[in-house]
Amino acid sequence: MLLLFCFFGIHLQGQIFDFNDRCNDAYQNIIKLKLKEGKNLLSAEQTIQPNNLIVTFLLSYVDFLEVYTSGSVHLYEHKKKGLEKRIAQLKTGDKQSPYYLFTQAETHTQSAVLHIKFGEYISAIFDVKKAVKKLKANQEIFPDFVPNKKSLGMLYTILGSMPQQYQGTLKFLGLSGDLNKGLNMLKEAVNNQNHLFQHEAATVYAFMLLHIQNDPDEAWSVLVSNGFDAKQNLMDAYSLGHIGIYGNYCDKGIEALLSRPKGSEYSSFPLADFLLGLGKTYRQDADANTYFRAFLDQNEGEDYVKSSWHKMAWNKIIEGDKTNYTGYLNKVSQVGRAVTDTDKQAEKELGIGVAPNPVLLKARLLTDGNYLTRALEVISSQTVNSFKDKYDKTEYFYRKARILDKAKQFDKAIQYYQITIANGRSVPYYYAANSAYLLGFLFEQQENFTEAIKNYNLCLSLDGYEYENSIHQKAVAALNRLNE
Repeated sequence: MLLLFCFFGIHLQGQIFDFNDRCNDAYQNIIKLKLKEGKNLLSAEQTIQPNNLIVTFLLSYVDFLEVYTSGSVHLYEHKKKGLEKRIAQLKTGDKQSPYYLFTQAETHTQSAVLHIKFGEYISAIFDVKKAVKKLKANQEIFPDFVPNKKSLGMLYTILGSMPQQYQGTLKFLGLSGDLNKGLNMLKEAVNNQNHLFQHEAATVYAFMLLHIQNDPDEAWSVLVSNGFDAKQNLMDAYSLGHIGIYGNYCDKGIEALLSRPKGSEYSSFPLADFLLGLGKTYRQDADANTYFRAFLDQNEGEDYVKSSWHKMAWNKIIEGDKTNYTGYLNKVSQVGRAVTDTDKQAEKELGIGVAPNPVLLKARLLTDGNYLTRALEVISSQTVNSFKDKYDKTEYFYRKARILDKAKQFDKAIQYYQITIANGRSVPYYYAANSAYLLGFLFEQQENFTEAIKNYNLCLSLDGYEYENSIHQKAVAALNRLNE
């Protein structure tokens, strides 16, 4: 018994964090979504060095990515307990290592993301709180450990950009962010090439720049300058596709997704086909709906399902096919769930029961894809008097403003945004609120900070519309910038 106790005690004390070349190769495969090869390398490392807890840490990465890319609630239920067990295993490691707290915090963060994705928000809050606490402690103990800045920077940025109505709750829970500090930490992690998580940091930073800072050009530049490779790396292809299509580089985003690597060695990633469908819808390609159907055929989750049918319906109404528009839109009530903003928009259109105006819709999609010449040709074929109801008239002003803004005709854009706000406050759509945000952004760029703050606050005072969370988050982030 004594011998067994001594052996067990030595075994526990011998748990180490050795991020050696084999583990690094495994990690590089995992973040490329070559999960099978990553697991094979980890299995080999476990055989050679069974006390290396980096294996445990990276297996959590595998579980996280398998669940996230599939969207499967069944896989989530199967894997989530495993993440909890791995955190317990990581706690047996060497407390003198910078990886001791870091690996625990990363696993808590991954767990939080999955909890949010599947609607378990209370569990997510506790995971985030634990992650922030451990990362802050690790930062104090190991201030030169750069990977810490990647993770803490991301959490600070997200928490710091949460809308004001949530800040009181976050503070009550002991959570607070700092947008500017978070972004600076992420930037430091990207600019420092001497750590293993640099490429991952670049991915996170680009997404924060696009969705929180409203800086699509800088977000794209981060990916390009850090050598993102769509042909050899599936996650890179997705990142380029996402930043390109939601930003200002739709053609390049589509190209990246079409050239993405496929085959049994790569994980399935149905969301790539959803993005392709969206990009091709923006470009008004005839085969856009083919990719939405490919997404629906492969997808195991419930997010973006309503949106896929909704976007397919949009493409049909633009073609003049009202029968299939109605059929596709009716599917919205039968499938998926309405958690993401784009799925909520699908449900809202179904509830209103009025088909969008095809001219305004086409102008919108082309503008979203940054096809401004084509969008201007479409909208210029009409005048405000071409539309009968207040909703369409308001959207007409908004679409003109968006085209002029993206075309850098800022004085005219400001006029149309102001008209949109005046006409759109009583309209249950996002036109007025986003116009206020975008007006604030234009004034901020012109260093007219008084008008910028006024319009950002106006944006936050408007509610009850689709995309409310993301628009408010960007307005909060802007006010934080100005109050720095």
